Amino acid sequence: MALVSGRCYSACVYALMGGAQRVIPPQSRIGVHRMFNYSTSFDFSEGFVRERNLDDGGMRATLSRYASNMGVSPDLINFAERTSPDQLYMLTGSDITRWRLGSRKL
Repeated sequence: MALVSGRCYSACVYALMGGAQRVIPPQSRIGVHRMFNYSTSFDFSEGFVRERNLDDGGMRATLSRYASNMGVSPDLINFAERTSPDQLYMLTGSDITRWRLGSRKL
């Protein structure tokens, strides 16, 4: 069976962690960064205001427990949270192995 490479950026990595069997072909690209969300409010002087909100630590703790339950090192979450929210860090094969995110072969 031939494996097809893929791309998994941002929150996709958390879905990948939930896989029963995580196989990541060498040509695949996986990118992580600090998590954030947007909120929108209305200000009478400015109109609609969109703000980017960074995690206050609660989601990091939740995702660290999730990663651990899935057999993935919580160090991956901690690393992602130290990466700028404006950039993707592309995981290397060594990163994938070290953090137990997946294997390169079936």
